[in-house]
Amino acid sequence: MADLDGDGKPDVVTGNYNGDTVSVLFNKGSGTFAPKVDYPTGIRPYSVAAADLNGDGKPDVVAANSGSATVSVRFNLMDGTLGPSVEYPTGADPYSVAAADLNGDGKPDLATANYADNTVSVLFNNGDGTFAAKVDYPAGTNYRPDSVAAADVNGDGKLDLAVATYFGADVSVFLNNGDGTFAPKVGYATGSFPLLVVAADLNGDGKPDLATANEQGGALSVLLNNGDGTFAAKVDYPTKGDAKSIVALDLNGDGKLDLATPNVDVFLNKGDGSFAPAVTYPAGGISALVGADVNGDGKPDLVTQNDGVTLRVLLNDGNGAFATPREHPAGDGPHSVMTADLSGDGKPDLAVANRDSNTVSVLINGGNATFAAKVDYPTGTEPWSITTADLNGDGALDLAATNYLDHTVSVLLNKGDGTFDPKVDHPTGSDPVDVAAGDLNDDGHTDLVTAGAGGGFFVSVLLSNGNGTFAAPVHYQAQSNPHGVALADLNDDGKLDIAAANYSSHTITLLLNNGDGTFKDQLPISSGWHPEKIVAADLNGDGKIDLATATGYERGVNVLLNKGDGTFAEKVGYMPNVVSTSVAAVDLNGDGKLDLAAVNHGGLSASENLHVIFNNGDGTFAKEAAYVVGNKPISVAASDLNDDGTPDLAVACHYGDVVSVVLNTCIP
Repeated sequence: MADLDGDGKPDVVTGNYNGDTVSVLFNKGSGTFAPKVDYPTGIRPYSVAAADLNGDGKPDVVAANSGSATVSVRFNLMDGTLGPSVEYPTGADPYSVAAADLNGDGKPDLATANYADNTVSVLFNNGDGTFAAKVDYPAGTNYRPDSVAAADVNGDGKLDLAVATYFGADVSVFLNNGDGTFAPKVGYATGSFPLLVVAADLNGDGKPDLATANEQGGALSVLLNNGDGTFAAKVDYPTKGDAKSIVALDLNGDGKLDLATPNVDVFLNKGDGSFAPAVTYPAGGISALVGADVNGDGKPDLVTQNDGVTLRVLLNDGNGAFATPREHPAGDGPHSVMTADLSGDGKPDLAVANRDSNTVSVLINGGNATFAAKVDYPTGTEPWSITTADLNGDGALDLAATNYLDHTVSVLLNKGDGTFDPKVDHPTGSDPVDVAAGDLNDDGHTDLVTAGAGGGFFVSVLLSNGNGTFAAPVHYQAQSNPHGVALADLNDDGKLDIAAANYSSHTITLLLNNGDGTFKDQLPISSGWHPEKIVAADLNGDGKIDLATATGYERGVNVLLNKGDGTFAEKVGYMPNVVSTSVAAVDLNGDGKLDLAAVNHGGLSASENLHVIFNNGDGTFAKEAAYVVGNKPISVAASDLNDDGTPDLAVACHYGDVVSVVLNTCIP
């Protein structure tokens, strides 16, 4: 990370091994980043570094190209954009590059660790950001150097080199002769297959120590400096999984450098260069990890890149801890979650429909996003979806849950304190899978609408009698297997219309309100394959209600912008790798624009399965972030659960029987 555009905020630079590019993502100032800008490099860039190579005061970018045995140098054009690439030969298969003044002339030189020919290449800066021909130093026969770092390890004022050798299972230390040439290497044993080495003063004696991330064996290795550039025997610290990267940062503000490795594992320094056991923040599939204060609060945060292309930002709470999901037990097979103030104390609570236990679980918020143990209330058979609304006009929010096998909706009236009367069931269409609530006929009472996936493929309207009971359903034809339903004024006539997502016909049925709670249908519109759920919200800020669908088989989320008259533009798809079953629209980064959060039902518990895309401001979406929640997430809802002024996310995890709460660490 480096401040490429000079705004005082660290930006992200990544090497894209399979794309032959480097990506630059500018920091927007709240721990979020603008869409990437790609620049071509040589073949298979494996590592990047940033330094002011030409002395103009701006950091430039250099990439080690493992496929073309070169480094690509791109000068900063003073605004963070990068100039043309100039390539310089290195040894074979350079896996890592470091930029540092190796010959004491005040200009950053380059050093690469060359995996295929077991060498380290040094390229001296000519003083203007161009580089002399490489000089190679052997790192050991078949040792496969993977990473290089520069530090003055023997206190002579000259920068030495430390190289992690993958098959050598050591750190090779090359002492600087004083002119940028190097003595033969001295090796120090590490754990198995070290991938990356960092040099930092870990025990506070003023001498740089070494730490390696070891790809196999489940440990990082720490080698303390004896004070003369030799190193004590390694001390290994267990990691959650095999470590591919490592950073040294003062994460808890005690003046001592801590260590972090994927998964993410955080090791807090005891003060003497020994470390407490790891605290793990599951991230899944991490191939790169860097640290910097990305949100400007004075505390170093962590930024990860997974084995694909997604960046994750873990914001530091100041104590060296990072936001992780909090899991709260629900019933068996939670299938839908809602957030609402059920107890009337001003704090949003949780309500979960549990498909396998035929219950609704209510979890009352105790403050700061802590929740009391669930209280279960029986429903009909296989409740698939839940909504909250004041159904009997007493000012307290009630519950309504659709019962798939009973062809009913269960209404549970709130006693006023977040406890509920026994259910009363009302008939719906066949196999109801979703429910929404709103005043459809302008009588001041809240009505219900259900989507029925069974025979007939109906959207059913249940008009309120005004006391929490409902008239017999009136059915409206949808297309094949409607799975989701949303209510909103789609044509700007002041009346709530209905949008139904039809799973098997890959369409959305629009039912426009006649003004009295009866509806006329419109021609169906394409939604993308197998829409599961639908949300209605103004996504581009034009005052018109747009639509977004969670699409399971086509994957991702599709956005359909309202043309202003209740007709919609062609769908635009996002998050193509996410098997989405639910989507929520909420301003997560405080910019006044609605972002989208979707669950990845295809994700496992150890991988990233909650995804967020951020609104560019016009109803298009760019940057994506991903988070780990429980097993098989199926529903997501948003609310400010800890009263800090930012909306958080609650996720129902079907296989884990929990609700995962992910607190928002963005700073508006």
